[in-house]
Amino acid sequence: METIRQAVQETPTEEIIAEPVPDKAEALPTEGKATDEVDRVDVYESEKGSKYASDYFNASELMADFRVKMNIGSIDKFVKEALKSEGEVITTSNYEIFLKNLEQEIGSDQLTIMKRLQRIAQYIEIKKKLKKAEDLKKAFFGE
Repeated sequence: METIRQAVQETPTEEIIAEPVPDKAEALPTEGKATDEVDRVDVYESEKGSKYASDYFNASELMADFRVKMNIGSIDKFVKEALKSEGEVITTSNYEIFLKNLEQEIGSDQLTIMKRLQRIAQYIEIKKKLKKAEDLKKAFFGE
């Protein structure tokens, strides 16, 4: 059996000079994380181990009370759902703005913590019932 050999012509290649890639640890700021990462409520809650609403109302000491815990939970869920339905990113700043606007709307911003939580939770229950009634109306009348 005969082997056929052909000369391979080498094509000239350009030398590629690689620029040094910065180490990931050097690229990140050392004093804190990027604001879009830290500002997210889910990241904040996982780092702190508590709901953002609890910290917003300074209710950490009151969380042993079941009513406070339930109110904080319903407020947190309502705010997150509202921001999500509005197409907003759930960040601490958006969360805070939403709650401030809500409190000004219902007049709870000057009350004590317990009364604030109670009034906001009652408002949320009314909004839920109103939405349920609107949904039933749409289903019945086909609007």
